Amino acid sequence: MTISPGSENLKFARELFATWKACGLQCVVLAPVSRCAPLTLAARDTGLQVVRVDDERSAAFVALGWARVEGRPAAVVTTSGSSVANLLPATVEARQSGIPMLLVTADRPVRLRGTGANQTGDQVAMLAGSVDRSLVADASTNASSLALDAWRGAEQGVMHVNIGL
Repeated sequence: MTISPGSENLKFARELFATWKACGLQCVVLAPVSRCAPLTLAARDTGLQVVRVDDERSAAFVALGWARVEGRPAAVVTTSGSSVANLLPATVEARQSGIPMLLVTADRPVRLRGTGANQTGDQVAMLAGSVDRSLVADASTNASSLALDAWRGAEQGVMHVNIGL
């Protein structure tokens, strides 16, 4: 039996969110579209508090507000391209205010990045000056290790996890 890339992405995403939940993640704010479908499904499957906000900029501010009130990281999940740039205002505020956040961005597979096509810009570079750290991964990455590393970073500041799907 052949496993489709889509199911590998979902398996990977489920392991990420299960690990984050075990670490203490309680709230995930989703700005869902097709690229981040595995992340959206996985977040919903974990029993976490999931908030859907269709505008990425607003979603980031909802996560920021939750993290400010609770004093612990909230996650915001978005799709690729300019959607990532919309996380920037809340990211800047979080970092300057010392509010922990976990930014999870879906990305194109490596072979499709930087090709000049729509939604293929360098997502790590978009947020680089405003996050404390970025991690880049895909479904071949050890999801539990990645999630633990990302959670530790989010507890200390603003963490960006960019995932090729």
